[in-house]
Amino acid sequence: MSGFYGPGGHGIIGAVPGGPGTPFFWHADWPEGAAQGGNTISYELWWPSAVTLTAVKAYMATKNSTGAYTMAITNRGTGNRMLTAATLDMNGLSSGAVTNVVLTSTAADLLLPANTRMTIALASDNANFNGSGIYFSAYAVVT
Repeated sequence: MSGFYGPGGHGIIGAVPGGPGTPFFWHADWPEGAAQGGNTISYELWWPSAVTLTAVKAYMATKNSTGAYTMAITNRGTGNRMLTAATLDMNGLSSGAVTNVVLTSTAADLLLPANTRMTIALASDNANFNGSGIYFSAYAVVT
């Protein structure tokens, strides 16, 4: 496994490049104290091999109760969203529960050629954001 660092947060990528069907995952904690309130914080992810995104999970220890808080996932190769909707309402998560994020049913938008980036962005519209303990995991298999 190797590590990566985002804007104040960190995470891990699991697995090593292998043949078709080899699973990969990213797990990251959102950067606590990174001024989420009223801002969008994004992570750029990529895999060293061509993969298909198979799942994303989100978690908040304490959900936000001030303003809108959303997750968007974009395939940077196609420019298309990877969720069934434009965004996921993160305020709709249950505090302390891992939630499966519903991905698009458009298979082409879940394909990521080697080193093609995807963006996971969390956006708050309120400077008084009060959510905490935010994590996400992304899962993919080599195609």
